[in-house]
Amino acid sequence: MGVIFLFVLERPFFYDYHPHMQIFFEELAFALILASLFGLTVEKYQREEFVALVKNERVELKRDVFLYAYGHTIPDQIRQEIRDTILDCPFHRENLRIDWKVAKSGLGDESVLIEKRYAYSLINDTKEQQEYHYSLTQVTADRGLRGVHSHSVKIRLADKSEKILKSKPTEADDDHLQTLETVIPMNPGEVIEVCVTMVATRRNYGDDTYSSKHPVVGQTTINFRAEGGLALKASASCKGTKCAIRTDDDRPNFYAWEINEGLLPFQGIVIGWSPMAEQDTSTENQKT
Repeated sequence: MGVIFLFVLERPFFYDYHPHMQIFFEELAFALILASLFGLTVEKYQREEFVALVKNERVELKRDVFLYAYGHTIPDQIRQEIRDTILDCPFHRENLRIDWKVAKSGLGDESVLIEKRYAYSLINDTKEQQEYHYSLTQVTADRGLRGVHSHSVKIRLADKSEKILKSKPTEADDDHLQTLETVIPMNPGEVIEVCVTMVATRRNYGDDTYSSKHPVVGQTTINFRAEGGLALKASASCKGTKCAIRTDDDRPNFYAWEINEGLLPFQGIVIGWSPMAEQDTSTENQKT
């Protein structure tokens, strides 16, 4: 529009009869040209910045929608913990399987040999590549009747290849500590299978806890097998309540439980065991 004004103002009509109007319209034309240039440059840049800001705010609102809607009465420290361990967690685990085998240790009746196996699917929930860091250090010293003998991890990647880790001394060359660690890049939505196996000597009574640093969904199954004629009582609990018994439970040789609800990070599953009294043993035999 400004360029058209300037073209028209160059006609002799304005020079001869309306010189003052020519000056006014020339200023107006230059103002229109400058406004157009401003709209194409500075204003466009500011508009793009504003749109990006709105998009970021929308993403933050979606991420914290639970806290915005329901968390107004939650203390700030708890809100921050929810953000750090749940909302900002890029991974979750599915279909956790806990499988324990307990046998005689050969060190006397006061100890048992436990093989612990934990298997789960790990999923990258984000739209970006994420690095999965696996790191676990175990005390291997023989503390009385307790010590870890071996610790291994098998990870099946999305391309069906496998990565196997075996325990090794820490950098401090401390024979009493063994560590496993690795870093695996995972694409958006990628799923890998993780299987952790540990063999340890424990007393013939005690308890142990499994907890995940990632949220767990799907069905969690827990198996406890007593082998070699061992007569043990076993129990499993989570969130302060006993786990549901599965239909394939066959006590006292095979204990089977399940959890059909989500688990938050570090919500532990406690498994306990103790020798079965002779009276309990005879009762179980009568049932079978």
